[in-house]
Amino acid sequence: MKHRVTRLVILLFTIGTTTLLAGSTELPIVIQYRGIIALPVDFDPEEPVVVLRTEAEYSSFTADLVDPADPLAQQPAIDFAAHMLVAVLRSGSMEAPHIMKALNMLGHAVVQTEYPKHVTVPPEGVGSYAAVVISKSKLKVFIQSTHPDGIPTP
Repeated sequence: MKHRVTRLVILLFTIGTTTLLAGSTELPIVIQYRGIIALPVDFDPEEPVVVLRTEAEYSSFTADLVDPADPLAQQPAIDFAAHMLVAVLRSGSMEAPHIMKALNMLGHAVVQTEYPKHVTVPPEGVGSYAAVVISKSKLKVFIQSTHPDGIPTP
């Protein structure tokens, strides 16, 4: 898994993001959510993407949301026959990432994400999330992120 991510990152830097964007197609975002989540015990900050393709996965994910007023905690209807929910988790900050767009790039779904500069440290085991509903596909999902200083990161 990590080797695939590394290869895509190397490809992004070798060819150049601008060149890849020219050959990519945008995956329309139906709706976007952001909030606070109790991070899974096995959460790996190196692989922060969670892809939910079924109602059961969706229910399990929303059970970990901290704020009952979070719109996603209300489990709005998602047609999992046509859509999937892609979430990017962030540990060490109460400020959720912002998903700027989702692209079909070289046969992979790439979620372009930006992280806020301000960081409020959460309690242990708590983090933030950003999630988008996009058309369902079997594409492998990767993240392309930009930290506050503008440096692209894997």
